[in-house]
Amino acid sequence: MGFLEYLEIEDFKSYKGKIKVGPFHKFTAIIGPNGSGKSNLMDAISFVLGEKSSNMRVSRVSQLIHGAPVGEPVANTARVSALIKMENEEGHLESIEFMRVIKDNSTHFYIDDCSVSAADYRSKLETFNIFINSKNFLVYQGKVEEIAMKNPKERMTMFEEISGSAEYKQDYEKAKIEQRDADDASKAAHIKKKGIAQERKEAREEVAQVHQYEKLQEELEEARIQEKLFQLFIIDNNVTKYKEQLRIMKKKHDKVQKKKAECEDEIKKEKSEIGKIQREVNSVEKKCEEKNTAIQELKPAIIKARENTSHIVHKLEIVQKRLDAAMKTHEQKQSIIKGLEGQMEDLENRRQVFEEQAKIDENEKNIQLQQSQLTEYNQLKEKVKIKSSELLDKIRQYEREQQNDQEAIQLKERRQMDIQQTLKSKEQEKEEHSNRLDGLNDYNKRTKEQLSQLDKRRTAIREEVQSADSQIASLNKDLEKVIHQLGSANVEKTESRRAQRRSELVKKLKSLYPGVLGRISDLCDSTHKRYNVALTKVLGRNMEAIVVEDEATGRDCIQYMKEQRCEPETFLPLDYIETKPLNDQLREIIEPKGVKLVFDVINMKNPQVRKALIYACGNSLVCENSAEARLVSSDGTWRRQQAVSLDGTLFQKSGVISGGATDLQRKAAKWEEKEIDTLRSKRDDFAEKLKEATKLKRKEPLLHQLETQITGLQNRLHYNEKDIESSKNRSITEILDAIKSLNQKIQYLQPEIEEIQTRMSGRQKALDKLKSEHEKVEDEVFVQFCVDIGVKNIRQYEQGELNQQTEQNKRRLEFENQLVRLTNLLEYERSNDTFIHVNKWTDVIAKEKVELETLQSKEKQTKAKIQKAENDLQKYHEKRVEVKERLKRQSKATDEAKKKLGIFNKEQSEIKEEMTGIEVQRDKMMDQRHQIYVDCHVNVIKLPLSNGELSWIVDNGMDSSAMDTSQIGSSQRYQVDNTIIVDFSSLDDDYRDLHKDEEEVKKDEMAALVRELIGKVDKCIPPKMRNANRLDHARTNYQETKNEFEDVRKQAKMAKHQFEQFKQRRRGTLMDCFNFVAEKIDETYKFISRNPGAQAYLSVENPDEPFLDGISYNCVAPGKRFRPMDNLSGGEKTIAALALIFAVHAYRPSPFFVLDEVDAALDNTNIGKVADYIKGRREDLQCIVISLKEEFYSKADALIGIYAKQGRTGIQSQVMTFDLTQYEDDASQEIESNSGV
Repeated sequence: MGFLEYLEIEDFKSYKGKIKVGPFHKFTAIIGPNGSGKSNLMDAISFVLGEKSSNMRVSRVSQLIHGAPVGEPVANTARVSALIKMENEEGHLESIEFMRVIKDNSTHFYIDDCSVSAADYRSKLETFNIFINSKNFLVYQGKVEEIAMKNPKERMTMFEEISGSAEYKQDYEKAKIEQRDADDASKAAHIKKKGIAQERKEAREEVAQVHQYEKLQEELEEARIQEKLFQLFIIDNNVTKYKEQLRIMKKKHDKVQKKKAECEDEIKKEKSEIGKIQREVNSVEKKCEEKNTAIQELKPAIIKARENTSHIVHKLEIVQKRLDAAMKTHEQKQSIIKGLEGQMEDLENRRQVFEEQAKIDENEKNIQLQQSQLTEYNQLKEKVKIKSSELLDKIRQYEREQQNDQEAIQLKERRQMDIQQTLKSKEQEKEEHSNRLDGLNDYNKRTKEQLSQLDKRRTAIREEVQSADSQIASLNKDLEKVIHQLGSANVEKTESRRAQRRSELVKKLKSLYPGVLGRISDLCDSTHKRYNVALTKVLGRNMEAIVVEDEATGRDCIQYMKEQRCEPETFLPLDYIETKPLNDQLREIIEPKGVKLVFDVINMKNPQVRKALIYACGNSLVCENSAEARLVSSDGTWRRQQAVSLDGTLFQKSGVISGGATDLQRKAAKWEEKEIDTLRSKRDDFAEKLKEATKLKRKEPLLHQLETQITGLQNRLHYNEKDIESSKNRSITEILDAIKSLNQKIQYLQPEIEEIQTRMSGRQKALDKLKSEHEKVEDEVFVQFCVDIGVKNIRQYEQGELNQQTEQNKRRLEFENQLVRLTNLLEYERSNDTFIHVNKWTDVIAKEKVELETLQSKEKQTKAKIQKAENDLQKYHEKRVEVKERLKRQSKATDEAKKKLGIFNKEQSEIKEEMTGIEVQRDKMMDQRHQIYVDCHVNVIKLPLSNGELSWIVDNGMDSSAMDTSQIGSSQRYQVDNTIIVDFSSLDDDYRDLHKDEEEVKKDEMAALVRELIGKVDKCIPPKMRNANRLDHARTNYQETKNEFEDVRKQAKMAKHQFEQFKQRRRGTLMDCFNFVAEKIDETYKFISRNPGAQAYLSVENPDEPFLDGISYNCVAPGKRFRPMDNLSGGEKTIAALALIFAVHAYRPSPFFVLDEVDAALDNTNIGKVADYIKGRREDLQCIVISLKEEFYSKADALIGIYAKQGRTGIQSQVMTFDLTQYEDDASQEIESNSGV
């Protein structure tokens, strides 16, 4: 093993001057900021190891010189040298210096200062397992994932370069071509040998065929003469019979024609009478319609009157309920006022009684003090105040507080009474609103029922009107279409007559020849109308072609048409036309969408015509538009198929494009053509239906009236519902909220009163205690005074004098408060006058009753008018029935006459058809006779004739071998045929009196005999070339070909042996490398991943000749299921790529490995794993890593720092080397942490 020790750079890219980089340790990390020159160092290593300049981000070699990119190169040359140390055979290290110099826009190579060629330079590097093509010693920045994502073929190329099997590629391919050529030559020689052997066999058989052929020719000629004589004998008998039948049928036809003319005169008279009756029917119907219109106009009025009457009645019921509620409310209000007045009167009486009693008590005072005693009393009172001033202050304070609390209690009790009164009023208001809501809901219910009835009626009438509208629109549209078609039919009257003649021709041909199937346009149609134009374009002239079962039927039809001077027609004999099978792959076309075989959009009415349709359509495709048709016709994927768009644009295989002709639409319309009589029948039917629909349309004014009424009711219902909603959401809610609020206030007031009473009770106890102490002071001061006036204590005197006055004042205040409260309540109740509502609803009821009487009167008048109009309408209906009955009887008589005429027409048509059939049969017999004459003349069959010659047919231009039907007519031909008389004396007598069935059997037997003899003759015909020495010549050729085949086979065997040798060498070299790497890669992947569950495996796609296909590479990441390489994450792809790189490197290890920022997609955990793997292989692998991640470079043996300076010529890279092996782990960690500063 070896390693890279130093790298010396001079004026290369960002490195100015001579810079020595190194020494490189087993695990060296190159670090530095972005843009400092790390990747340029990578380029320097690649450059010195022979990499092309185009792969180093420059377009010319001279741009690698420092300063050249900015136009200021520092020198004319630049160089990079690498000092590599390798072990020799004795185990000692030897230094080898590789140097590459840039000079004159080219590079020069040196090994140990000796100039060498590029090839020798590369060969020397390859002895150290440094392969520049496969780059087994370096990985560029951002290329690591590409290694994992190589396709199998690229991966195979890499393995061939690493293994060296690519050296055998040229010899392998040359040997393979030689083997293939030798095999082809061997096959050709073998085929030639078989051909010569067959030629020798045929030469032997030719002699025996000549004698047999001459004998069969004589038998065939005699059989043909007998067959033709028998056929002509039968034809002559049939022609005579048909002529007699035609004479009888002509007499019968003239008799029927006379009866038909008499019947037509009778029909004309009947039609004139029908016209008169029809005019009378129309007059009566017009009057019926007028009366109907009048009734329909009056019906909305009666409906409206009924609705208004019902509305007024309902309104009166609601108003009456509201009047009753107002009366009840007024009575309740008067009861409350009377109660308040009684309470005020009772209070005034009690007040007068109290005042009289107070006067009596005033007069009953019995203690009278003298002036001196009063003075003493006052002095003693002052003395008590002085002695108990503090007590008096507290007593007064407590009394004031008690007074305040007492007033507060009285205030809250008055508020409580007021709230209860208000609550009672709100309850009454709630009841009034509830009654009002009941009335509104009742009105809603009735209105909805009325709306439902009206809506049902409106729906029924609307459906009738809408149905009438749709019918009228549809009928008008259909009627216009039919009228337009009738107009077109009149314009194309000539074309229709021509089509009629062509249609009659097909009918005649079908009756004469059972093998006639019909025209293609009559035997099929398209699956959808949208395909009509496209189908018409593809079929072209074959659209009107006549399909026949065999070629003979076609020739018979053509002969008949020539005789009848018919227009030319195209025939498609099913046994004659050749077709190719449909290409089923065209049915699997996905893009463009909607592409179908034209054959698949055809409905066949007769399965027999399948072959004819395939012949006419072929593999033509129908597309949605011209762009898709152009794509299908020009795309090599479908082998340039003929395609047609829906608008009729045809793209042929040859590239010719034909648009829709002006008459293409007219031709396409043939698929939907109807007879003129059918169109007229439709027109009359549509007109009658339109008349009936117009009658229903007259109900539209009634519908508008109903809609107006419904709209009015809906508006009323809407406002009523809004009123209900408002009452519920606003009025009732507000009342309920007010009641709730009042109840809450009452609940809140009672605890407050109790709280004040509790507080007053406690204060009263304290007050009593203070008063007791005050009384003791008074007793001490007033002891003598009390004895003098004769009382127990001074309080006895004061209570008798003062308390009586205080009590009277208190009672007077209570009377005043109660009087004020009752007065306020009475004023409030009197201010709310409820009698206004009673008067209001009374007036409303009076007005509504007057309006109700008016509406009922109008309703009676309208009913009378409707009844009169209905009576008149009934009379007109009866008259219309009577007139229609007359019309029906007259029409029946006319129909009877028409039936008779139809019978005569049918009878005449049958006679004509029968005559035509007889004529056709006669002409058919004469055509057959003429065809026999022509056949005999052409095939040189010598018929015995008593008069005339067969050559007369040719002399008069009667050769009918051509298929053109526009030549000589049948009359001239029949004249010539009649001059030729056949001599039937040579015909066997047994053949003259045969039955018709026996004749057919005999004809078949004779034809079978002729066919049998013709088959034998055809089989016995000798070859055209007959050389006397052909058999000897064939034998000589066979021996020469056999010798040539043996020589070619030997050469093929040698070529195959040589090819197998090169194949085994190439495969063995490649598979040695593959097997080593395949075994190594799983071990490497597990080692890097540190997980035995990780899997990596390689597989060849072609085990026999692996280099013809590729190598697959798959990985299963730790803890995950199998996924394709494309679905792995960036980090997983990087680990997989590194595993492959290291495994391949292990097969032919280079002295060192350079990795440029391969950790870009790795997290810290995976970076640590890769770094540990590299450290673990330091013994056999030198790894130089460019990295910016601390987790990576912190585990290196040495750091090479790259930093940049700004100079005149741009960035100038500088290098520092730091050996980490002299530090322990802790020290290295400290240095690493400081290096971040």
